Amino acid sequence: MDNQLFNEASCLQMLKMLKADSRSDAQDDLALIRDIMISFHNYVDVVVRGELKLSFADSSDGALWRDAVSQYDQSRHLAHELAIQNARLLNRLAQNYGLEAVYLGDPDQRHQVAAFCLEVDQFFFQNRRMKLS
Repeated sequence: MDNQLFNEASCLQMLKMLKADSRSDAQDDLALIRDIMISFHNYVDVVVRGELKLSFADSSDGALWRDAVSQYDQSRHLAHELAIQNARLLNRLAQNYGLEAVYLGDPDQRHQVAAFCLEVDQFFFQNRRMKLS
């Protein structure tokens, strides 16, 4: 799959730059980026778990079904909102370090942010145990 929204090169450059910098603010930014990346994975995880739950749920009990759908919608919405905020934050961090944007889409386009989260997830899955030194 061609990455259309995730600028891998800029992300890796920022991670390597921060990892090599021993200053505490650089290490704080590195920890922040780790948390941001986890939030992108969390959004994908919430969607997959929610869809699986609904796929296997018994929809014959209307009240239970509505409750399951409502819980899924709420958790997905919250995870998506955090991913949107973090896509913006990640780009601000990249800009602060003189790098190109990492998220190449429009943060106001929710579907683009969702696709970006999946691209990030796939990147880290496909590049397991990648060294950043």
